[in-house]
Amino acid sequence: MQSLKVMLILTFSVSTFSFFTFCISDEPSGIRPSDTTGEDSFMTALIDGVGFSSFNKVTVGALIGVDDVYQLSGAEESSDNIAVQLHLPTATATGTFTTMDNEVNLVYVQISPFDNWGAHESLASGTVTISENNATYMMGTFSFTGVNAIDNTTIEIIQGKFKAKKI
Repeated sequence: MQSLKVMLILTFSVSTFSFFTFCISDEPSGIRPSDTTGEDSFMTALIDGVGFSSFNKVTVGALIGVDDVYQLSGAEESSDNIAVQLHLPTATATGTFTTMDNEVNLVYVQISPFDNWGAHESLASGTVTISENNATYMMGTFSFTGVNAIDNTTIEIIQGKFKAKKI
């Protein structure tokens, strides 16, 4: 049953990804300036040592078609069309959550050509720490090792930070 839930989340993740418009930073390092108090949203990380950044269009909201799951998405417009998605329990408070928590799924998606690497209860590991969660935004950090279920390749995502507007 858990595998069916994960496949549903991945399917809905890809379909809802097309509804969002994302921006890329001009900063080659992919590291967000230290000001996180403004209204803008962001997601940054190092993906296998390469900077990833998404600014102003990072959102968190209920995952369409799946009860009790928030989807937090950030995407970078690049030749690979990559996105990072964090799936968390809808009632998430502040604190640290791991993929061992059953409801936490972390996904790295490459849109063209399509492929994905994930971490969830029975595949790889990862953590998300929610430091702020209010009516307008959610902010925190994340890291995970994503595994491709088809060829068993891995992707290491570290130093992840986000501030996502709630929709």
